[in-house]
Amino acid sequence: MYRCNFCSSIDTISLYPDETYATCQDELCSTCRRFQTLNEQIWQLQSSLTDLVNERRNLKPQLNNVHQSIIHRLPVEISTTIFFYYVHDSSKLEKPTIRSWVQRLDSPLVLGAVCQAWRHIAWSFPNLWTSLKMELGSPVRATKIQLAIEWLCRSESLPLTIKLFSHKVLEKPDAEPYFSFIAFINQQSYRWYSLTLDLPGVLLSRFHDSQGTTGMLHKLDINLSSSSPSELCISRAAPRLVSIRNVELDNTRFKWKNITYFSSTHFRLDEVLAVLRRAPQLMSAEFLSVKRRPNRNSTNEHQSPSIYPLKSLVIGFDQSSIGSFFDNVTLPSLTNFTFYLASKRTPVETLASFLERSGCHLEKFSLQEVKINNEDLIRITRLLPSLSYLSLGIECFSNATTDVTEQPLALGSFYSALAAHSLVTVDSLPSFAGPLLPKLKTVKIFGKFLFKAELSGLLRGLFAPSSNRESTALRPLESIQICFERSPEDIIPFINQTTLDYILDLSRKGVKFDLKVQLENNSKLGDLLQLSLQKFDQAGVI
Repeated sequence: MYRCNFCSSIDTISLYPDETYATCQDELCSTCRRFQTLNEQIWQLQSSLTDLVNERRNLKPQLNNVHQSIIHRLPVEISTTIFFYYVHDSSKLEKPTIRSWVQRLDSPLVLGAVCQAWRHIAWSFPNLWTSLKMELGSPVRATKIQLAIEWLCRSESLPLTIKLFSHKVLEKPDAEPYFSFIAFINQQSYRWYSLTLDLPGVLLSRFHDSQGTTGMLHKLDINLSSSSPSELCISRAAPRLVSIRNVELDNTRFKWKNITYFSSTHFRLDEVLAVLRRAPQLMSAEFLSVKRRPNRNSTNEHQSPSIYPLKSLVIGFDQSSIGSFFDNVTLPSLTNFTFYLASKRTPVETLASFLERSGCHLEKFSLQEVKINNEDLIRITRLLPSLSYLSLGIECFSNATTDVTEQPLALGSFYSALAAHSLVTVDSLPSFAGPLLPKLKTVKIFGKFLFKAELSGLLRGLFAPSSNRESTALRPLESIQICFERSPEDIIPFINQTTLDYILDLSRKGVKFDLKVQLENNSKLGDLLQLSLQKFDQAGVI
């Protein structure tokens, strides 16, 4: 008997066949005939409903085409422009790797997953696929390599930006699966624009550009991540920006004629001088951790200084090779100079001779990790009247010794020299021809020194007036940045109220102050200006 709502449901009626009743064996009664008629009509309606649902399903894509959303009504040119900025967001510091592209919202693969129309646009727009960052690690996944190849193939013939790296030291058996992929990269050498390789020697040595000219190459960044030497077989490229780390200069083959920027780490002194000779258009260079040449007779150290057109130089020495460098070069066009000396005493005579001989108009000068006394610092800065940016990185000295050279550096005489021009007489200071650093705009001082005792002297020196008869500051100072390093036993050097009022007054006039100090755990930096304000506020002084 049909006695439940479930048995009478339109969705389940076909699941339960009608029963045969003994009372209607020969001829159906009127009730059974009506019941049979209803079943036949229901089955016909169900069949019609199925046909209607299928027709509706097939018609829905056409409905989307006829009445498109505003996104789909955009011209392809606008859609591709939006896609381009979506993928190539210049605000991102690092592009994601091929491994993470699938999961990131800014991946072109995500665009292709939205709908068929977007997939067609993304897959046919080569500008979305010109940048590849990929880790060559272990174990090797064939699907990952195939995805990378398809990725670059979609870029068609556009310039490529490729960054390949490995966090593991791969031996040849683990590296061999990548050889075919590297061969594919080499086939695209004619359209390399930026090539960054941070790889072990077993992979790095496989790269070459023998497939054709690489006149498109703009940036070449190479780092040998293994200890074994490796030769760089890229020989036809003439890049403009070059960075080499842990690769000997003799193992490079690229052309030097177009290089305007060069960076290296752990080069020998003779290699540094060779770079200056080989790159006639070199404007900016960074040589970090320059080592002494092993064979002093390999190059004549006493040859006449050569003139080079460098405008910006960052150089750091980890051994006693500084004198030989400055004795061999003259840089009359130099405007930006940063000098690291690995906590050694600054050879002032050699440095001063170099600056005087070059006669350059330095605008930015930075001394980092050096030892230098007041008189020598005054002498060096006296040679730089055009300076607008000064950065001093002061070594953290030990307080355990009574040797005065090992005590925190006191710059009081230097600060006094900054104000010497405004004084009628200056006891214990030599007479100067003119103001010290009259064009200074930015000052940065880092390290351990007598901060609390000298901050007021620094400010008085920096903001000294043009003369003792004027109140307007001589220097057009805009920014003061100081970071004080302290030992665990040192207390925080809070700024006194008089100096604090002076700083606040200068801040209201537009001077930017960034005063930092190591906190109690020595792992974080605190804003000394805010800490001092809070201290006086709690004491009810301000």
